[in-house]
Amino acid sequence: MQHDYYRGANYHGIKAALDEQGSLIGWQHNIVSNSIVEGLSVELAATMLPAWVPTEIARSLGKFVGKQAGPYDITTAEGAKVPYNIPNLSVAQIYFDPGIKTGFWRSVGYSHNCFVVESFIDEVANAGQQDPLLFRQQLLDPASRHAAVLALAAEKANWGNPNKDVSQGLAVVDPFESYCAMVAEVTVSGASYKIERILAAVDCGLVINPDIVKTQVEGAIIYALTAATKPPVTIADGRVVESNFHDLPVMRMNEIPVIEVHIIASEERPSGIGEIGVPAVAPAIANALFAATGQRLRQMPLLLS
Repeated sequence: MQHDYYRGANYHGIKAALDEQGSLIGWQHNIVSNSIVEGLSVELAATMLPAWVPTEIARSLGKFVGKQAGPYDITTAEGAKVPYNIPNLSVAQIYFDPGIKTGFWRSVGYSHNCFVVESFIDEVANAGQQDPLLFRQQLLDPASRHAAVLALAAEKANWGNPNKDVSQGLAVVDPFESYCAMVAEVTVSGASYKIERILAAVDCGLVINPDIVKTQVEGAIIYALTAATKPPVTIADGRVVESNFHDLPVMRMNEIPVIEVHIIASEERPSGIGEIGVPAVAPAIANALFAATGQRLRQMPLLLS
């Protein structure tokens, strides 16, 4: 655990413009992140090339290949391309070397970019005094697969009519050519909160075995809940502090909320399912916490003050 390839840290600058009618007319998103491809290519070249190639030559070749991917690395930029119809749109990536080994964390760039995008679209809806669901739907093509999963998630969650003391938040994402919308339901007590339910609607094309799809999404949700709510890896004096699960806890069974997964019947070709349940979790929870408290959480883990 102390000598791994870690999920890269990143920083986002994002702003939007609304017209007098509250319509979204401008979007600018700047991503400061590392290049996973550049960092890993050095190690991969040293292990994948024939044994007769000297290690230093292999590493040099890997570094050269990796440089071709940076400073713009699609693996850390994916998920920043919004599905919404916005007339003026700008997305840029700025390369930053964190000085530690980084690698492919489940859902990779989608895991952080979707958190930013889907949290911020909620902020924009709030600034325009509009319902987060209706605001998204107005910006989506009604015939799109994004719109379909969003509508199904909202229907199954009875959006806008939660149980007493329960607040809802939602997010819609499109990782790995699949589509996923989630509604998170939370209850809040002071500075603590409980995630009561996560409801997911997914479209991954033609499904052969629905049980496998559901278990993949359920597992991804639990995985994402750990990242969204548990303490992160920390570094002090040039080394990783945490050494095992006693000081880097993961989500336990008694903490897991009710999880529902609904699958859209489709004749489209099969697409990704192993990672699509991750990206929407954090923004859906953050948006639900905003609905409950009015406090906007812009970094993970999601902690109320």
